Amino acid sequence: MSAADPDIAVLEALSERFVAGMLGADAGLRRSLWDEADSGVLHVPEESPVPFQGWDALERYWSHTTGTLKDIRSTARDRVVVKLSADIASVTYAMTWRATFVGGAYDGMHVAGDNRVTSLWRRRGDSWKIFHILEAPLSPLRHIRLESQAAYRRFWGA
Repeated sequence: MSAADPDIAVLEALSERFVAGMLGADAGLRRSLWDEADSGVLHVPEESPVPFQGWDALERYWSHTTGTLKDIRSTARDRVVVKLSADIASVTYAMTWRATFVGGAYDGMHVAGDNRVTSLWRRRGDSWKIFHILEAPLSPLRHIRLESQAAYRRFWGA
């Protein structure tokens, strides 16, 4: 499983496709990247105190998120792909996302975040499918420090 392993490039491309369309309007594309044969798929989003396990839970999470947010955009960087076996791989990356709230008290308010994400992929036939995602927000102290530094630069022009 060297760097020349063709699965590495395939997993990088699939992961990029997932991040780019993670919560976009194309629910079919989103679901097609998950392992539909696995009834125990698991997603632990950074904003939720509980994991979403199984298809019913995952569909509820997707429906709620796409119903309360619009213009969802996400990008990934520093992607690391590791084949754990011939048929299992992990893809870890830093993700930045942004969106706009729809309806309610926060209607029109913009929100954004930076996460670290690890996704687990299983080979199914000639493709790879997600069966587990864990998102972890960066430390709030890091965000405070970055905002403080940005405020300093705005004020002092440095």
